[in-house]
Amino acid sequence: MDTNQTAETPSLLAMISAPAFCLILGAALLHFTKTPWSFATGGIGYSLLLGAAIGVLLYIILAGMSRLPIAKSLKPILAQLRPMFKNMNVGQVLILSLMAGIGEEVFFRGFLQTWLSGFMSIELAILAGAIGFGLLHFASVGYFVITTLIGLALGFTYHFSESLLLVITWHSIYDALAIWVISRHPELIGIEV
Repeated sequence: MDTNQTAETPSLLAMISAPAFCLILGAALLHFTKTPWSFATGGIGYSLLLGAAIGVLLYIILAGMSRLPIAKSLKPILAQLRPMFKNMNVGQVLILSLMAGIGEEVFFRGFLQTWLSGFMSIELAILAGAIGFGLLHFASVGYFVITTLIGLALGFTYHFSESLLLVITWHSIYDALAIWVISRHPELIGIEV
């Protein structure tokens, strides 16, 4: 056990297991179903820059909204996440956020949304992928709603940009900021330490 890890704190390996499973499952399903997907139609630089900008902007907006009365029910959930992340160093935060961004986006947008759009309208496929994404992150009804809305935004962005790299970058940057603030500066989002 890591010297910074407590009995209640999951290891980095345990935390990346769900995103790693999503990556393996998504990649396998993309391969075996021959589902067409696009990596960076607009170009790699464009996808990285726009994904990073959206990730930062979305985090700033949601962090600002954490001060609103409507977000009161989410604070206990965010406070419960803090012990899981509080001893993570920068490298661990980056590994976890990259694995979540890559694994979840390969599965939910690259495979599931694209595959479902072959059987239903793109709007329903995006909604189904977003609901699955919300369920993966279920911690409360409020948290489910927020992650489902983020899943919708990621889904429509992937559909219109045709860039999996853009949504991977967005997701990874957002997660890195969220984990870092929860672990190092929880007061910025109204969590008392």
